[in-house]
Amino acid sequence: MWQEILVFGLFILVLGFTVYNLFFAKKKNKGCGCDGCS
Repeated sequence: MWQEILVFGLFILVLGFTVYNLFFAKKKNKGCGCDGCS
């Protein structure tokens, strides 16, 4: 049961992160990718 919740939460997190990146990549292009900013 908890495994399904964990996978679902992880999926939502990745999906939200991807949408967030797509939105802010169009608005401000600083040339700083995931590797450079972390």
